[in-house]
Amino acid sequence: GLGMNDTLESLNLQHNEVGDIGTKALAAGLETNDTLKSLNLRASEDCDEPHVYIGDEGALALAHALKKSTSLKTLDLHGHRLGPRPAVAFGEALEINSSLTSLNLSSRCALGAEGAAALGKALARNTSLQSLDLAENDVRPRDAVCDAMDVAMKMLEPLIVRPTTAECVWLSYSAVAKIVMPLCSVL
Repeated sequence: GLGMNDTLESLNLQHNEVGDIGTKALAAGLETNDTLKSLNLRASEDCDEPHVYIGDEGALALAHALKKSTSLKTLDLHGHRLGPRPAVAFGEALEINSSLTSLNLSSRCALGAEGAAALGKALARNTSLQSLDLAENDVRPRDAVCDAMDVAMKMLEPLIVRPTTAECVWLSYSAVAKIVMPLCSVL
């Protein structure tokens, strides 16, 4: 499997029905693989079958694998229905991982304030990540304005207090972006 492969550098499974079971198998291989640099698991947004998408369990396995991975530079999970737990786990992984340069968690994710805070904290500590795409995330707060402000501040605070190597953080079309953009203009 992937863990024993020593030549594959890029794996594109975009629009495939990988699901949690397949993702867990990929994650297990990723923990010991030292050649894979790019993993594209982008979802097809034309399908609403739950088994097609990577859910929290698959994403948690990937986040755990990132703690051990030393070669992966790009991970694309665009379009999967991830909740706050994976966002927190990816934040924790990014505090340890020093190889990943691009993480795409855009579209259909519900990161929540806790997930956004974990990712923001990781951005302040991680020295390799250059691009974090959180565009079109589904933040569904009880009070959209207050919770979005809280999420925005939790993400921005570590970046303001401590410089980061991140060159790009995408927040377009998310409830957070509506608050972040005005805040950035006054910073």
